[in-house]
Order: sequence, then structure tokens, then C-alpha cells
Amino acid sequence: MGTSNTTWVAGLLVVAILVSAMATMTVVTKSTGFLTARVGTLGATVGPTPVITMVEPAWLNFGNMTVGQTANATTSIGWGLMIDSQSNADINISIGADALWDRVPYDITSAKYRFMCYTGGGRACPDGSITSWTNVPIGGSTLVTAYLNTTSRTTEVNFELTVPTDEPWGSKSSTVTFTASLA
Repeated sequence: MGTSNTTWVAGLLVVAILVSAMATMTVVTKSTGFLTARVGTLGATVGPTPVITMVEPAWLNFGNMTVGQTANATTSIGWGLMIDSQSNADINISIGADALWDRVPYDITSAKYRFMCYTGGGRACPDGSITSWTNVPIGGSTLVTAYLNTTSRTTEVNFELTVPTDEPWGSKSSTVTFTASLA
């Protein structure tokens, strides 16, 4: 054999030894458990989010009423406004409304609300919720009115209207705003 053939054979022999050694290391590592692993840690913080939605229908129409008449949503319409908590934390719900009546000065006792509580159907009013008739805050003011937690997620708000005896005739409407905040 010449020098170039000897170099060629020596090179092949080195490659064969390396392949054999790597295969042996792989077999030994798998069979003996001497495999080295690195462990990392992932972290995340999920913050509380106060989220509420109105369950359809999100409107109440008391229909034709006369001066001096009182009606509430549950007996006149059959339902109140349903609020569902989509929150991952305990929340408070505040309420505010625009004036419904044209009469001046405004009689705040003519529009009232309360949270309806039921023992079944998933509706509940935890401690601290307003469950007796209370004047609706008018003119952008709000009041903490209900407390929903991660197990009591849905509640019904009932409204009672009394048409003032000196209210002018015509169509009346008010926008009611519910706001969620962390409890």
C-alpha cells in the first residue's frame, strides 16, 4: 500500500471508531440513566378581572302606565334585568341611571330597584347585596349594590316604578348603568 492508501484506510478506521464510540455512548446513556436534563421554570401571574354581562333581554318596557300607578318588573313584565359575572374574582356591582321622569324637582323615590335572590337556578345574593326596595341613584351617581362571588355568578335586578302624579304625558326612558369592581 502506498502513502495515500494508508492515509485513506487510517481515516476510515478513525471514522468507524468514532461512530462505534457514539453508538456505545447512546446505548450506555439510555440503559444507565446518565442522561443529563436541564429544567427551566415558567411563571405567570393572572390578575383578577371584574367582568359582567347583561343576559338577554337587556331591556324592560313597562308599557302604558297612568299617573300615580306603581308597577314592578317581575309582576308587570315577568322578569328583571339579569346580570352574569364573567369574573375570575369576587366583585361588587354598582348602579346608576339617567332621570326617567320629566318632573322637576325629580322625585328619586319614584324609581326603585332591588336584587332578587333565589335558592335555585344559580341565582343568589350573597351577604351585602341590596334585597329591599332602594331608590335608583340618578345623575351619574353610583352605589355599591350587589356582591357576586365565583360561585354565585348570576343575579336578577328588579325595578319598581311609580309615575309621579304631576308627570307630563309622553314616552319615557332611562339608561341604567351597571359597573363591576373588585370586591
